[in-house]
Amino acid sequence: MIFIDDNGFLNLSNLHEGQKEFVLSTKLHTGIVGGYQCLPAHTEHLTPDGWKTIDNYNGEKILVFNTITSQTHFEFPEKYINKKGGDFIKFSTNTIKMEVTPNHKVLYTTEKIKEYRSELACKLNLRCRIPRTFKAPKLEGVQLTNSEIRLQVAISADSNIRNKVVRFNLKKQIKKDRILRLLNECNIEPKIYNNNTGDGYLRLSFKPPLLTKDLSFLFRANATQLAVVADECRYWDGSVYKCGSVEVSGVDKKSLDLIQYAITTTGKAASLLCTDKREYKSGVMYNVRQYMHNYSGLRYATKEIVKYDKQYCFVVSTGFFIVRQNGAIFITGNSGKSQAATIKAFTHLIRFPGVPIAYYLPTFRLFDDMLIPKFNNLFEKANIKWQYNQKKSKIITPYGEVWMRSMDNPVSIVSYSVGYSIVDEVDLVHANKRVAAMRRISSRNSYKKDSPNQIDFVSTPEGFAYMYDFFEVRANNNKKLIRLSTLDNEDNLAVGYIQGLREQYTEKQLEAYLHGQFVNLTSETVYYRFSKDNNHIDRCYKNSETIHVGLDFNVGNMNAVVHIVDSNPIAIDEIVGAYDTQEVCDIIKERYPNSTVNIYPDASGDSRHTSSSTTDVKILRDAGFYVHVGKTNPHVKDRVSNMNRMFLNANREINYYVNTYKCVNYTSALQKLAYNNAGVPDKSSGFDHITEAAGYFIWRLYKPINRTMPIKFE
Repeated sequence: MIFIDDNGFLNLSNLHEGQKEFVLSTKLHTGIVGGYQCLPAHTEHLTPDGWKTIDNYNGEKILVFNTITSQTHFEFPEKYINKKGGDFIKFSTNTIKMEVTPNHKVLYTTEKIKEYRSELACKLNLRCRIPRTFKAPKLEGVQLTNSEIRLQVAISADSNIRNKVVRFNLKKQIKKDRILRLLNECNIEPKIYNNNTGDGYLRLSFKPPLLTKDLSFLFRANATQLAVVADECRYWDGSVYKCGSVEVSGVDKKSLDLIQYAITTTGKAASLLCTDKREYKSGVMYNVRQYMHNYSGLRYATKEIVKYDKQYCFVVSTGFFIVRQNGAIFITGNSGKSQAATIKAFTHLIRFPGVPIAYYLPTFRLFDDMLIPKFNNLFEKANIKWQYNQKKSKIITPYGEVWMRSMDNPVSIVSYSVGYSIVDEVDLVHANKRVAAMRRISSRNSYKKDSPNQIDFVSTPEGFAYMYDFFEVRANNNKKLIRLSTLDNEDNLAVGYIQGLREQYTEKQLEAYLHGQFVNLTSETVYYRFSKDNNHIDRCYKNSETIHVGLDFNVGNMNAVVHIVDSNPIAIDEIVGAYDTQEVCDIIKERYPNSTVNIYPDASGDSRHTSSSTTDVKILRDAGFYVHVGKTNPHVKDRVSNMNRMFLNANREINYYVNTYKCVNYTSALQKLAYNNAGVPDKSSGFDHITEAAGYFIWRLYKPINRTMPIKFE
């Protein structure tokens, strides 16, 4: 049983320091964030149609594992992680070769502890056993009888297909008897021929249920059908040893993939091996080796550091999913941060009996798949009886109720009052729904009790959404942000791991990876050389100074960045979300009535119209502004490269400054704009407009080839 002290806290000895700090925090708002830990590209995940390498993930469902029920099911991951690589720990035994980043969450058991536990890979010890079996997902199965499935296994192993019939040529008596028995059970009359030669062979042909030797269609089989496959394969290309283990051989890798999976779902670990590298008949010989245990122990494991260029992972509802590495299937953890959150919610119930609490997740399906199993585990260990009212989406305990609501359905956050709230992965919710959900969450957190009502958050530090704005931009003494740092476990990390990160990551990414800072980790930030600290200057506009305005045209969303030029250009003001060009002109005249105004617009403005039949450039000139515009815009790559060079060049010199207090939106966009999967700035983010505006000015006056040429201002 978990030890619970007089204050209602669990024994927190298994938590990291950052997690303990989160559970014990009494701030009004405490957030906990941490980076993703991952798997190498050759890791395979299981889809409804078979194995697929994780670097080729394309939006399909994957097989996830529930540690409470040992059941599996297919689901769409909440998130797919794809980022730069680094150091991995490789655990090698005679049954498994597991490669994970040092802080990856690994599922394990021990000889004495049969229940599932998780630990960082760098902390695994020789007593740990990596679970390698699981129950098959609950599927309807394929439309074949068990006998027909057995026949298809035989066809895959020992037949050839010609002229739309299956042909067998068998000499072993056990196989002769077996095929005739299966054909009889399937009510198939075979054609038997050429059996009077005295060579002992049985030659026959027939039309099968399915005209294929490929068994991969059975990845959609149910548990009973998979058990049939696991049993039947031993009669054909299989060897059964005295200890009871089985080895099946063949050249059809897809079918052997299925056989390995089938054996695994029956409670026996199995590995796919390529033991014969010679060309064998039509291909390489593969073996599926079944073991007598359902785990791989680390007692005799060797550990080494290996490097890979990329790393990948999933975030799934249950916290664990099925993978295969180097032919060995096992269960591994995702990058979730919910353990500390459920523990804190649990302890709040114990400390404040009768005070209801609320737990918020991005979608409803995560309650049954992720949250309920976690609470069930805690309640069972603490010997607390509880009920789950699925219709009302709440947990009922002797200590109080836990209301569960989905943030993607804000209208459901109504008609209840709680004294504590946990908000899990708020940044996964669509921005429009996120705003509405957080307003309602705050209003529901109104239950009257002696101590203040807290709202706590768990998330990942990738991107600059609600968590960044709430804890960084709008920080105050009532808020506390805890970053789970890789350095917290430095004593347990492999030699050279931290140095390996320093070689692989930019300085800004390294801050995120080691210290949990908010950055875009799935892709490089576009303006990666901009530093809010180093490029900041307090310089402001002085009356009658000449100004230089970079301008981006968009109907209903005009953006401009206002500059002055001392020895270097300085951004001192911004215009965001103006309706059209005429409104931009009016704003500039109002703010800078005595200044000479130079405009550096999007080149398309000489032919397009945002407000009338008059071109945008003509509107600017008619307003009395000097317009500097080329025939075409610079190439995106050149414009971005030039901006980065100005922010910090190769000699570590800064030639472009921003008053970040005056240019709040411009600063935010410089920090947040990332590349999309096509390798271009992500226009869907909305951060591209204002950065393009500034980029037109910088390119016009400071592009590399003309940088030393004299510039004449009107």
